[in-house]
Amino acid sequence: MTIKKLYALQAHGERGKTTTLKMLILKILKNYNVVFNCLDGKILTADELQKQIDEERQTESDIENICGTVKINDKTLAINTAGDNRNEIEKSIELFKSAVDIGICAIRTKGVTLDELNKFADDYQRNSGLEYFIISKLSLSNALGCKSHCDMIDLMNEIQAEMLFNELQSDFN
Repeated sequence: MTIKKLYALQAHGERGKTTTLKMLILKILKNYNVVFNCLDGKILTADELQKQIDEERQTESDIENICGTVKINDKTLAINTAGDNRNEIEKSIELFKSAVDIGICAIRTKGVTLDELNKFADDYQRNSGLEYFIISKLSLSNALGCKSHCDMIDLMNEIQAEMLFNELQSDFN
């Protein structure tokens, strides 16, 4: 099996890429009644991921990244919510080289994460016809801090997760 589609959610740091991708994973888990198999061996259910997201919102603590796969019908989807450094993008690329149909990760707007993912995608496009999409992250300039705009930021993350989910649904059927 060779990866057929690759989606990269792109933005500067601290713009909600990880949160948006976790919300996407949650939508997938809830709508398809499946679990997320983390690379570290942990299995996340929709309830566990929802609890994690809620706790992160309430405490405004660092957002925990997750990386792994989910199987929907006969398709395997790999997602890494992290993508701000070379280690994470290399982890994503190795995961995408394994037996997955669709890959999703976060990347920065410039630098090593973008460069490495572009190189991987170029190689796969030439060899297997990979479809590669870079999606700009919706963001809000938050000069006043999260306390004054948290609801709007959460809404933007949810909207983008919904858009990604809708895009993926045709791949799962």
